[in-house]
Amino acid sequence: MEEQVKKLANYWATSPVFDQATRGEISALLEKKDEKELAERFYRDLEFGTGGLRGILGAGTARMNIYNIRKAAQAFADYLNKHFGVDHPKSIAISYDSRRYSREFSEATAEVMAANGIKAYITKELRPTPILSYMVRYFKCQGGVCVTASHNPPQYNGYKVYWETGGQIVPPHDEAIIARYGEIKNYEDIKFIHFQDGVKKGLIQEVGHELDEAYFMELLKLSVRPGEGREG
Repeated sequence: MEEQVKKLANYWATSPVFDQATRGEISALLEKKDEKELAERFYRDLEFGTGGLRGILGAGTARMNIYNIRKAAQAFADYLNKHFGVDHPKSIAISYDSRRYSREFSEATAEVMAANGIKAYITKELRPTPILSYMVRYFKCQGGVCVTASHNPPQYNGYKVYWETGGQIVPPHDEAIIARYGEIKNYEDIKFIHFQDGVKKGLIQEVGHELDEAYFMELLKLSVRPGEGREG
């Protein structure tokens, strides 16, 4: 086993930064001496690409888990504060699909944003990406996150990042967020508060069917009723 992989695996198996289930998952692999699996989990950091994150669920630096989600959220929060100014009121919209841990990853994102002074609007239930895009504009947010892996197999999940336009991030914003993500080396440096504390402080707000109604009303404006078609 490569020394760096072994070092990282031991860190994930013993550090109090990680929860008991995560430590146990890596400890079991170390006890079995499953070098191939350990190498796949720790040979690199999960890559933050132009659209966000995507990977196999599990513990490790190269896997989709709550710790790498927090890292991505911290990078996004840092860029939002830098771009719009720390003192400028900011908010973010968050939605998710039905995949495993999608709700947990969404809550983790809200917890990091709230700890960084950014209000998080999060859907109470799963919603598709078009709703998230509308949600960003409806609440006049500076950004958005949709936890989804689209068409990928069920062992995957993903993390799509949106800008204030309601579209996915594009240059130069994506490049700056990717760079900041690469600079975060210690999970201990990531800020987050507990979800319910954020709700009590007004930094996290769950959104229900009122968003759906507003969205459908917008669609209704675009519809053409019988007898109301264009002439010509």
